[in-house]
Amino acid sequence: AYRPDTEKSWKYRAQNDLRNSLNLGDVVDVELMNLSTDEVENLQGYGPAEAGDFAAAALRQTPELDGALLAFDLNTGAVRSMVGGIDIRTSEFNRATQAVRQVGSTFKPVVYSAAIAERELTAGSMVLDAPLTYNTGMENLWKPGNYGEEYKGLISLRKALALSRNVCTVRVLDQIGLEVVWENAQRLGIESLLEGDKNLAMALGSSSLTMMDISRAYSVFATYGKKVEPYYIEEVRTRDGDILEEHRPVDFPEVMEPAVAGITSWLLQEVARSGTGAKSNQLGIQVAGKTGTTNDFKDAWFVGYSPDLLVSTWVGYDQPRSMGVSSTGGAMALPIWIEYFRAAYPKSIARNFPKIPDVQMVEIDETTGRVASGGRRMPYLSDTVPTGPVVEIGQQSTEDLLTIEF
Repeated sequence: AYRPDTEKSWKYRAQNDLRNSLNLGDVVDVELMNLSTDEVENLQGYGPAEAGDFAAAALRQTPELDGALLAFDLNTGAVRSMVGGIDIRTSEFNRATQAVRQVGSTFKPVVYSAAIAERELTAGSMVLDAPLTYNTGMENLWKPGNYGEEYKGLISLRKALALSRNVCTVRVLDQIGLEVVWENAQRLGIESLLEGDKNLAMALGSSSLTMMDISRAYSVFATYGKKVEPYYIEEVRTRDGDILEEHRPVDFPEVMEPAVAGITSWLLQEVARSGTGAKSNQLGIQVAGKTGTTNDFKDAWFVGYSPDLLVSTWVGYDQPRSMGVSSTGGAMALPIWIEYFRAAYPKSIARNFPKIPDVQMVEIDETTGRVASGGRRMPYLSDTVPTGPVVEIGQQSTEDLLTIEF
């Protein structure tokens, strides 16, 4: 009913008179809702609908946007659902396995897990959330920025991931080195990375990956270290019942320290609990995951999981172009993920995440990164727990007093 405008939000638009959009003789797509308008509540009392025996139909626009979904069992690797696009009759291209798209912020846990594994940073480490500028050696400077161009100063690594702060992730990647993150991505099963992707923009998900790649990587976080390889076929039989081929259970390889993967999973639970994925709270179960949005809103992602099921969703145009202002992963892909998860993993079978092995839970003051009684409890590798005196939240330490100017 409106001419698309990527510079304006679609949220508050309404079209109350379809005569503004349609003319007699137009051919439209509709979804049949009821064989009689008499039985449709919102048409009762509407004169034209009561003037004869009509069927009730909802007007549908043939969508230009497309999408994909992939879900598999984390215990066995069995693929439970796969949607490769809107309609196989109009396109046989499978966007769940064949599309190679920028993954945006869904790549950030790959960076953070590498930093934790290297003992460079912890969940409570303080990272500067402030504007950055890099000299690329070319005509233009590179100035990565946060969504909305908002900055919060020093924040914890936990908060940086929960709020998906771009500049924090670039700083982390710059600190630990490109090679460390590259090698971590390879171990996690990300096979689509190219040598040309090895740059600081990799922190923001500039690399183009398949949905299978990013899903496989998240399976490592979900299982506390094991890389799950999804499979599609249980068995193939002849008409007489003879088995020609069958899937045999395999032991998934451990590719990350269980404690490191567990801490990363805890960080992703924080994203789902109080960060950019907080809409998932409506499910009422423990989940973890990460939103992803690429430049100019060309791709929207959500990759998330419970202890038993991993689901990835993506929305975008086949020929990448902006979906419009505010078309983020949280707005476009997460609602699809929630709708699927509610049906596939109901409360009645939901489990809580298991305890993370070989970590210490430490109370931390998130304004300083120091151990503080009454602070937020965070998981630490045993050799990375902050040292120093334990203070109350807001209490100044001896170190603070020594740095105050009198």
